[in-house]
Amino acid sequence: MRIIKNTVPLDSSYVPDNLIFREREISIISDIVISSLTKGIATPLWVYGAPGVGKTSTLKYLQRKIKNPRILYENSLSHGSVRAILISILAQLGKVVPPAGVTYKQIFTAFNDYHRENNQSLVVVLDEAAHLYKDTEGIYNLNRAQELYNVSISPVFISIDTPEIHSSFREQAGSIRLETLRFGKYSTDELFGIILDRAKRALNDGTWNEEILRYVAESSEEYGSARVAIETLQKAALLADHRGAESIEPDDVRSAISIIDPYVTESKLLQLGNTDLIILLAICRVLRGSISTNVKEISIEVQSVMEEFPIRGADFRIYDTIRKLERLGFVKGIIVGMGDRKGVSKVIQISDIPVGVLSRKIENILSVIGR
Repeated sequence: MRIIKNTVPLDSSYVPDNLIFREREISIISDIVISSLTKGIATPLWVYGAPGVGKTSTLKYLQRKIKNPRILYENSLSHGSVRAILISILAQLGKVVPPAGVTYKQIFTAFNDYHRENNQSLVVVLDEAAHLYKDTEGIYNLNRAQELYNVSISPVFISIDTPEIHSSFREQAGSIRLETLRFGKYSTDELFGIILDRAKRALNDGTWNEEILRYVAESSEEYGSARVAIETLQKAALLADHRGAESIEPDDVRSAISIIDPYVTESKLLQLGNTDLIILLAICRVLRGSISTNVKEISIEVQSVMEEFPIRGADFRIYDTIRKLERLGFVKGIIVGMGDRKGVSKVIQISDIPVGVLSRKIENILSVIGR
């Protein structure tokens, strides 16, 4: 049985029918932009936040759900100027204007014609908006279209940066207030909820479990990005499919992460001491087929590794070494509850490289050292 039954929900451009964990942002955009525009007030909005936190998905979700005002989306990278974007949007609306020599007055007159004919206000979403910061004339005319041309258009700018980075967006708003909305990073629980939804839509039953999805979410926690978590799940599923597996395994997830963001190289490993390498190899071996391990299991495995790669004068301070490996990014320590008021414990994971691959790298280095 194949792992993947439907590739669409694992695509980065997919927007689900129910956009979870962005209800607050949907409500704020609806209040600032949509509700205001239905009352005849055009309000520019700057949406910002790290990659993969749902900025574009939220606006595309609203575009699908709301019919009046009409929401139109353009990626600024595809054009290069506000004028070119507005001409493209007019073409979508069935209004053709000549690109050469057209004035902003002519452009917004065409928008007014559309509004009069269809009784429909417009929200213009400009993704990757930071690339337009030099187009001060275009920003000025778009932000103040209602004041200058009496046309009901609310621009929504999407960017990674705050508008303060590109002051021209605020300056060219003039007397019009530029509202801002920051999208924060997703928490581990939110990432888990997102990929649980995608797994149900995209993967066959029995090919995944919640433990492996939680591992994907925890591995993506550093980024807080749904895009990274979904891409990790996608690649892990493809890798499992490729090797003919019946389900996604921990090393599929590690392989997926190493493809997305390769970190561990031989040069980084060579910066470690001999005992560091021994303990890291022990961790790798314990983690074969497992998501996490603990200090007790690592301590037992260290003795076995030492028989294979004896290091003269070795001083194994396992707790200290694990903390060092955490600081350097080789392993990840997670505090978990024991349940029934039994307190908490620390488990150790490796997320960004398959443990089999990392084991071979370390074994090669230790073999050379032992000669």
